[in-house]
Amino acid sequence: MNSTCNQMEELSSSIFLRCTLIFTLSSCAILIPMTIAASHSLWFSKSASLFHLNLRIILQLHLIGFLIHATGRFALHFIDLYNYFMLDPCTMIPNVWRCFWLRFIYAVGLWITSTTVVPLVMERWMATKYSNRYEHKGVAVGLVFVVVQKLRKKQLESTLSNRFQLEQNLMLDHHDFLVYFLFFRVMDILKVFANISTIYLSIHAFSFMAVLSLKEHVASPIYFSLVEINSSYPIYGIISILIMWNMLEKNRRKVNDNLQTHVNSTWQGDYQHFRVSELKTGK
Repeated sequence: MNSTCNQMEELSSSIFLRCTLIFTLSSCAILIPMTIAASHSLWFSKSASLFHLNLRIILQLHLIGFLIHATGRFALHFIDLYNYFMLDPCTMIPNVWRCFWLRFIYAVGLWITSTTVVPLVMERWMATKYSNRYEHKGVAVGLVFVVVQKLRKKQLESTLSNRFQLEQNLMLDHHDFLVYFLFFRVMDILKVFANISTIYLSIHAFSFMAVLSLKEHVASPIYFSLVEINSSYPIYGIISILIMWNMLEKNRRKVNDNLQTHVNSTWQGDYQHFRVSELKTGK
């Protein structure tokens, strides 16, 4: 048995390396359907249309990066584990092109995921910087509706028309409230997302340097296992998606609660104004 066979036997018989690959394989198997489900929710959930199209496109690209990375890594480690459990060490010498293409696939996914954090921050920065234009425009539209309402006030002749006008005003008022509330909630969510990415990438960079320093001091199976554990992007993907889902769900509940409170308070005020108007007109 030559040195290559001995090395492959050492790798394939390592319990620690096998457990590491099984853990990573399981993480990829969980992450793949999660990215598909998250992508579906991003475009087809009830609150999807409330998020800006640019934001959804960047988030979708981020999820695609996770999907590509997890798919390539799942295929690579599945083949590795099959070889370790089923083949003779001398026959499991890895094919160079197989390793190249599969690692290229999950490296591309890793690159996409890592580089979409900056566009996310830039997109929200642009939205924040120019939000005052939309805000002033919204105020102007609101003032126009107030003027029109005042001009038409004396022309309203029936209770039905009064109620219709009241409902239209409420709809416009609640829409503006919802837009501005969601804007600041999305900013909070993206801040958490950016913090998660920064923390993970920082830990990954420093731990990778530590692992490299151990290369000459540990056995090959242990070293490869540490490199694999350090590159725990599937776990990062699972955690980030779960946190985003949890925050979006909390955001949805908070929007509903605040909107309901806003509806109740606005309705009470407008209803009192409506009753006073009715009494003045003698209706």
